[in-house]
Amino acid sequence: GGGSPVATPHESGETGFQISYIGETCVESVNTTINDICPPGHYCPVGSDSPVQCPPGRNSSSTGLVNVTDCPACTQGYYCPLNGTVFATRLCLAGYYCPAGTGALSPANYCPTGAHCPVGSGYPVICPAGMYQDEMSQSTCKTCPSGSFCLYNTTTPEVCPAGSYCPTGTRFSTEFLCPNGTYSNDLSLTDADECTQCTPGYYCGSPGLTAPTAKCREGYFCGGGS
Repeated sequence: GGGSPVATPHESGETGFQISYIGETCVESVNTTINDICPPGHYCPVGSDSPVQCPPGRNSSSTGLVNVTDCPACTQGYYCPLNGTVFATRLCLAGYYCPAGTGALSPANYCPTGAHCPVGSGYPVICPAGMYQDEMSQSTCKTCPSGSFCLYNTTTPEVCPAGSYCPTGTRFSTEFLCPNGTYSNDLSLTDADECTQCTPGYYCGSPGLTAPTAKCREGYFCGGGS
C-alpha cells in the first residue's frame, strides 16, 4: 500500500490482513495499509513480518530501525548480554572492562596486569606511579611496598637502588636520595636513617651517593657525616 505516517489500530486476528513491518513502518495488507513502527530494541528489514531483536552487544531505544547495524553498540562501560535490549543498564563488573559493543563478559574482558578496573570501566585504568598490579581482573591497584619503587603501569615492584631509599609508595628510583653527608651501597633501603654516615676523614658532598666523594682536603678536617 501507499503507507501512512500514523499507526492505525488493528487486531492481529483480523480477517484479510497480513502484517509486514518495514523499518519506519509500513504494514501491507490485502485490502488496505496499516502502519506499525518497528519497536525499540528491534529492527525491521524490508518485508519483515515481525520485528527482529537487536543482538547482544547492541541496544536501541529508537523506533523504526531497518538494519542490524542501525542498532547502536552497547554503551561503553556497560554490557548488553540479551537480545532486544532497549537501554544499557548493566554496569561492567569490577575487575572487567567493557568497550562499546560488549555483549557477555568473558576472559577477554579481564582487566590486565598493570591496571585496575572499577565498576563501570570502559577501558583498563593504568596504575599510577607509586602503585602496581601483578594480578589480572582487579578493581584496585596495590601500593608499592617499602624498599621498592613502582613506575607508571608497573606489574612488579623494582628494587630500590643504592644511593636511594624508598618508603611505601615511591614512584621512581631517585625520588628519595640519601642526603648530603651520607651514602649507601646497599639496596632496598626504606628510610633516610638507613643511609650510612660519611666515613671520618672523607666528605659526602651531594645527595644520592653510593660511596664518599673523596678524602677531606688539606687544611680541613671531616668528622663522620661530613
